[in-house]
Amino acid sequence: MNKAIIHNRFILFVGLALMLFQSCTNQPEKKSISGNEESNVNQSEISKTDFLEVPDLAKPWVYYWWLKGNVSKELITRDLEEMKDKGIGGFLLFDSRGYHDGYEDGIVPVPLKIKYEFMSPGWREMVKHAMTEANRLGLKMSINLANTGGSLRGPWDMKDMGPKQLIWTEAQIKGPRKVSVKLTNSPDQKYFKDVALIAVEVAKNTGEGEEISLENLNRNWKEVTTPKSNGPNAGKVIALNDKITNGELHWDVPVGSWKILRLGYHVI
Repeated sequence: MNKAIIHNRFILFVGLALMLFQSCTNQPEKKSISGNEESNVNQSEISKTDFLEVPDLAKPWVYYWWLKGNVSKELITRDLEEMKDKGIGGFLLFDSRGYHDGYEDGIVPVPLKIKYEFMSPGWREMVKHAMTEANRLGLKMSINLANTGGSLRGPWDMKDMGPKQLIWTEAQIKGPRKVSVKLTNSPDQKYFKDVALIAVEVAKNTGEGEEISLENLNRNWKEVTTPKSNGPNAGKVIALNDKITNGELHWDVPVGSWKILRLGYHVI
């Protein structure tokens, strides 16, 4: 990664940390939920009125999912009025599509034969209406500006700026020996980039396991998940990035059994 980018990110991190510390050390005077200043507020001092008439700042938020752009102004108004009536304070709007998109498959019920495409003029008009109605009703509103719910992306080709997934593969060898292997990018991994290459010594008391070919470092990619509870214990860990020259790993393997872990990411 470019050193200037790393430096800028470090400065930003330090700045955010200082802001967080400042906010924690300079607390405002305590107030009751209704806004009246008090020196020491506790649960026993919350009034019956405060409890029965919850102020907007203390009301819960909800997710508001638009499935496949299947909305209308009438439905939006009805939904938001119901939220207000049920004591909701705000909502986070999600546009969700890309899952069972056909109207005729019967998997997802479709109340209207409408399908506003993400960021189309009609879709933006619906968002504007939601904002107007939220303001009228005194509801707070935020929006996840993406078209697949949890994945932050649009319907267009975002190239290497799309959402990414961390993946890994491994080899296992025994030392001492010298190894060399060319590290290639899999054509199946879109916009693949290496993240790290590390060697982990397998502790003797956990079983050394079978050797896995160095060629496996270029295939059999897996998603990063929670490790097994009965997995082998790690001993020494060695970073191998500085052992790579022109895309080829050259390493003098120490005595012992070693797992070589290659981590990278690709666009999903």
